[in-house]
This record gives sequence, C-alpha cells and structure tokens, in this order.
Amino acid sequence: MDALMAKFKAIPRPRTTSSGMPNHWIFGIFKGFKDHNYAYALHFKGEAFCVAGPEEVMSSAGLDPAKEAAERLLRAFKNLYEAADTAYGPWTWSTMENTQLSNRIENILRKYEAPRELQSIGRCHPAEIKTLQRSWEEFNDGVVQEWQDKQNAQVTCAHCLVEEYPHEVFKCCARCLNVRYCSKACQRSHWSSHRYECKNSKAVAEAYLHYLNKAPNIPEACVLGEALGMALPMPSSVADDFTPQDIIKLVLCRLVVTGHDTPENFQLFFGRFFRGALGKLPELTRILVLLKPDPGSPLVPLRKQADKQAPYTRPRTLSSREIKLLQMAAKAKVEVRQRGMGVATISTKEWKEMVRAWFDSPDSWVYSLALSSMDTKALKMPVRK
Repeated sequence: MDALMAKFKAIPRPRTTSSGMPNHWIFGIFKGFKDHNYAYALHFKGEAFCVAGPEEVMSSAGLDPAKEAAERLLRAFKNLYEAADTAYGPWTWSTMENTQLSNRIENILRKYEAPRELQSIGRCHPAEIKTLQRSWEEFNDGVVQEWQDKQNAQVTCAHCLVEEYPHEVFKCCARCLNVRYCSKACQRSHWSSHRYECKNSKAVAEAYLHYLNKAPNIPEACVLGEALGMALPMPSSVADDFTPQDIIKLVLCRLVVTGHDTPENFQLFFGRFFRGALGKLPELTRILVLLKPDPGSPLVPLRKQADKQAPYTRPRTLSSREIKLLQMAAKAKVEVRQRGMGVATISTKEWKEMVRAWFDSPDSWVYSLALSSMDTKALKMPVRK
C-alpha cells in the first residue's frame, strides 16, 4: 500500500480542469460481472465523462473491505494515468457509499498519508448517484454483452480444428477444462501434446495464485513486471477474460517476447515449485511465440494480449533444437496449406485421417501447435456433421 500511495501521489492533481471545472470525482463500489465487486469513479469533464476503473475489490475472508476499496481506487487512478499521460488524479471526491464505509476509507487514507484534500470524502447528492449508477450500468452491460458474444462464438476442436456452434456440442478436457474436442478419438490423439500443459489443477492453481497474490509483494517481481510493462497484480479486466492456464501462458508469452524467459524469472512469478506446475509449457509457449500465429488463428487473442504494451520485442537467441522444431512446424504448415487450401467438400473423416498422418514424430506437439497457429477459415476446414 505504501508503494501504491507513493505512485498515486506522483500523479498530477490540478484543482480545476483545463475547462475551468472543479476537479471533483464521485465513486462507488458496484456489483458487476460474475457478481464481483468493483471500485468505479466518474468525473464530468467538459462535454464528456472521464472514468477511472473499474478495479475489482476482493472480498475474501480476512481482507479489510475499506482498505481494499481504498487500494483499488488509488490503483484505478494510477492505471488511468499510466494509460494516458494527459489524465490526472482527483483534487477532491465524494461517494455514494454509506457513512460507515466512507469513514473507514478515510481512516485508511490518513494512515497512509494520502493528499490532505482526499482524506475527507464528501457525500454524493441524489443526482450524482443516479449519474454514477447509470454510467456503471452502461459499462457493465457492455462487459456482459462482450462475454456473451464470446460464449456464442464458434469453438474449435483442439486436435483436428473442426469448428462447431454452440459450445455445448464439444466436450472439455475433464482434467483442465481448458481445451475442447469434437470426439473421444481426437482427445486421445491430442493427448501426446496436451499432456504437457494439462497439469494437475492444484499445481497450476498454486502457480496462478502465487502470480496473483504473492508476486506483487516481492520487490524483484514488481521490478520485473514494470520492465515487462505488466501491472502487478494483474488487472481484473484481464484476469476475468482468461482461464488460470491462459493467464500463465500470457505471462510466459511476455517473458519470451522480451527475452526474460529464464528459470529465475519463472520462480519470481510462479513460485519455487514452478517446474511441477508448468512442465513443458515454457517450451511450448516459446515455440508458439516464435511461430507468430497467422491472423484468424485461435491463438491470436492470447498473443495480442501478451504483446499489448510490451516495451520491446527481443526474444533470446534460438538454440539448435529450437531451430529444428521451428523448421518442422514451418514444413507442417506448408503441407497443410498444400493439402487443405481450396478443398471445399472434404469430409470430417478424411480431414482427421490427414491430420493423423502428420503426427508421426516424437515431437508431434510441434505439429499440433503449427496447426493451431494457422487461420482455420483460410484453410476451409470442414464443418462437423
């Protein structure tokens, strides 16, 4: 909290805005997507509203709700300023929350020596409360709609890349719930590559929770996170969009992209037992990053998020083994294009037979990754019947 307060106090806080309006913000704690609580702040800036947040307010047992709310408010303004250096912090603020909670937040702000003007929290009048609630509802409705659109999108079999709609038709891997298959046969065939990332859920959860809760309290991890352009802890807006397994992949992608994928850094982010939790995932992720997924690949969203705000792209020098694996993947992609491009009437059975024929190597996971990195629509993959 001390470090966060220092960063917050470094943010410009003009008494009035450039248009001459008071730099006064209103905030509240709202229940939103997946019934999580979020700190949300609003400021009327000329002809438009300026928003800080939302930042998820943790509600786990043992946490002080007032301290959590204060911390998330400070983080919301810090993130706003880091995203747009023309942004600024509040000179004064008021809340729609009850007097008991606002008094406790004031005590927290005084304890950590917040700017004097912010140690007193005003009370929103009814019109401000309605404006704040309406703004939150519009924002939250957009988040829910985006999530529903993702749920209603086509899904792809992790092995043969056959697509289907809706999600319920495909079955998840019962162990990790992170990949889907159109048949038992595809699940069995894909196991040789998937087993490396389908780790025991407890081990993955421990690595994920270490990154989420412990790494932000390790100075070296925070320094590394800042060097990578990654906020610690991870913003809830990102965490809610991905599974724990995907969060780990995302962090690994950023480490690979910037050339920081070393055992020492894995331990900082994921704990000293990272090898048991990650298994072969670091190598898989490194090959994925070096492959550069084609537009339209199901791996593109993860890669885009990993590249988002990356300070630079400078992967480590390739080893001889990695050069060989990338050559295998490139060869597989060429063969897939030659055999798949322009085939509009190929049956699902024929396509699966072709895929199985390519998986005859001890490093078959490379071929699986190569297929996943390709644009399925450009290949005119068959629709499952």
